[in-house]
Amino acid sequence: MMNNLFARWANFVTGLRWPVLALVVAISVFFGWAAKNHLIVENDLETFFPAEQQHVVDFKQFSSVFGLSAFIFILVETDAPLSLEKMKLVDRLTVALETEVPYIEEVLSPSNAEILVNSDDMLTVAKLRDKLDQPEEFAELVKQFRSKDIYRNGLISKDGRYIGILMNTISRDLNKNQGHDVTQATAEMTARVYEILERPEYSSMKLYAAGNPIFNDQYGRWTTSETNKMFGLVVLLLFLLLLAIFRNVRGVSTPFLTVVLTVLWTFGIMALSMKMRVTSTILPPLLASVGIGDSIHILTEFDVQMLKLHNRRKAVVETIRLVGYPCLLTSLTTAAGFFSLAFTPVLPLMETGIMAGVGVMLAFVLNMTLVIALLSIGGDIKPEKIKDPESLISLRLMDRFFSVLNANRLKAIFLWVAIAVVSFVGIDRIVVDADWLRNFGEDIRIRSDYEKADSVMGGSAAFEVMIDTGEKDGVKDPEFLKKLQAFQDEVAKVKNVHNVLSVNDLLREVRVTLQGDSPESRRVPESREMAAQLLLLYDMAGGKTLDDVLDGENRRTRVSIRTPFEADSLFRIHHNAIAAALKKHIDLPEKQCMITGYPVMELALNKLVLPSQIYSFVLAFAAIGVMLIVFMRSFKLGFTGLIPTTSPVFLALGFMGFAGINLDWVITMIASVGIGLSVDNAIHLFNRFRLEFDLCGNHSLAMRRAIRDCGRALAFSAFILVIGFGVTATSVMENVANFGKLSALLIGVSFFAAVSLAPPLLVLLKPFGKDRNPD
Repeated sequence: MMNNLFARWANFVTGLRWPVLALVVAISVFFGWAAKNHLIVENDLETFFPAEQQHVVDFKQFSSVFGLSAFIFILVETDAPLSLEKMKLVDRLTVALETEVPYIEEVLSPSNAEILVNSDDMLTVAKLRDKLDQPEEFAELVKQFRSKDIYRNGLISKDGRYIGILMNTISRDLNKNQGHDVTQATAEMTARVYEILERPEYSSMKLYAAGNPIFNDQYGRWTTSETNKMFGLVVLLLFLLLLAIFRNVRGVSTPFLTVVLTVLWTFGIMALSMKMRVTSTILPPLLASVGIGDSIHILTEFDVQMLKLHNRRKAVVETIRLVGYPCLLTSLTTAAGFFSLAFTPVLPLMETGIMAGVGVMLAFVLNMTLVIALLSIGGDIKPEKIKDPESLISLRLMDRFFSVLNANRLKAIFLWVAIAVVSFVGIDRIVVDADWLRNFGEDIRIRSDYEKADSVMGGSAAFEVMIDTGEKDGVKDPEFLKKLQAFQDEVAKVKNVHNVLSVNDLLREVRVTLQGDSPESRRVPESREMAAQLLLLYDMAGGKTLDDVLDGENRRTRVSIRTPFEADSLFRIHHNAIAAALKKHIDLPEKQCMITGYPVMELALNKLVLPSQIYSFVLAFAAIGVMLIVFMRSFKLGFTGLIPTTSPVFLALGFMGFAGINLDWVITMIASVGIGLSVDNAIHLFNRFRLEFDLCGNHSLAMRRAIRDCGRALAFSAFILVIGFGVTATSVMENVANFGKLSALLIGVSFFAAVSLAPPLLVLLKPFGKDRNPD
């Protein structure tokens, strides 16, 4: 019934081919305009989660109290960085960053940093920039600056060879309230920073840029760049492969145009409905590969039907009658695999899954309209070009392949069982971890800048702890300050923690400045009154950093803990150490002790990876299983189809474990995407197997004919899919490249599973009962 419906549809489209083509052109122009003018790239971690998730709520609460959401860190490498000559240059750089970079709240560098000075038992604040024309006073102030613990590993390295400039950005919430687009604001900010750093006047210094806005912007730029590169490479390779396979203009142009328009329509819809993320990088090769699969099935079947029927319109109708329904099934099941990601709590995965599913269905629509219309244009086959379909070498090869396979079907099944056992051993070795920075190649500037900053200062990432004492002026309580210091001291001993700052460091700087450096002056205040007096003296002296460590009521305080930009597994060690120290030393309810910051956001994302992988795979497995059973109208046939469909997924996951490829938030898509892609081969083969069995009544003969008829298209499609996903393996982003490698492996294996595992199973299980014609 469905096959006849598709035949009638093909007949309808061929009769209206010119209006259909005009409609496709009009839609393409609209989506092209949308993609060009409305597509926005966003890779800020804060936007990866629903706003109601606790770690997002904590992050926003922290930002609202201390007015800080992200920082840019500039590392300065030069000879004698604290010399008068170099400090004048650093000050000019600081002024340029202060006045020319948009969305910056403050810029802190050695030239404008507060240096507490004891002037006749009076606390005053001095700055190096105020003494640039007084060499002797400048030299004395430099000594005092270098002695300040509060600036070590932040504004100056331990050995004094490097200095840092810290740029605090305006709150994300403030940006949104003012109507600014955060991604655009970050791009403007980063572009201006790089432009300033590259000015000739600063050429005597080596300058490195790190920090979350820089990282987000560069990640976004590489996302766009890699997406364009992947699409360009895929299109070029597909063109060459189609030319090699079909060797005619129609065979190249028809699927080629389908691929381009599928990607264009999908990104047009994305531009009108959601943001583009780093995971969007996989969409062009994925959609190009999937979209071209159905085109190849249609074109290869059309070639055979033209040789049989010699009439173009009849050949188009018969082709769609045979492959239209399985193309619909493969599109629905593949889309179901992608749509299973729509239920994950990670927005980039959810959005990519949705857009991939939408793109698959768009490709089907184009194959059922554009491709049919284009194939119907032209004349019938010329008599001198008529030849026997049996002369096709590919048909004879498939026939020979089945003969060998049928004679060794038990061996083939046992081989796949062994592969499955080995795969599960590999799966057990998979490690869930992510390293955002090392996903970039070593020659990418953002990675080298971060690694340089971390090797010198050790703190391009920051955990932020906000402690609520529960009462006004509670931070001034000496008992609380002692516990806070004990917490700081313990965290400072954790490996790779290079800088721990709190209100205690500010109080200590005031006491040391006024009383001299002694064990007594380095202790926390002995009373509330003393703490209050020290804070008042600092405020009266013109200090500006109280708001960075205390709220307006002195009820809540902040502790900043700087660490290198690391893999999530190392961030987790630091987080656990911070949480344990909090629990040990700060005897306050857990809800009053908040750990936040971008490392915490990354850990939250990493925590969702494995559940997302399992959940989306199970959902895709269940949905595709039900669809197979319904579409095949047989429980045994549908369930059997799941075996060659899921086997390649487990093999790919096993390879991950043996190859040491970590499971991160990008690669977590591989299982649900993989089952959606690998089911295509089973559907085409099983559908043709059913049609052939209805004709001959013999399982073995039906399978031989099924492999002969659609094996050629399956092989071409698998080859092109492998090449398409293989292009992604060239990405400079390691996790995207790994996704491409695994997808290419999975597609290749799924083809071999379809033609070497499914046939023996179906011949042995006999899903349609006893053969009606044993001979």
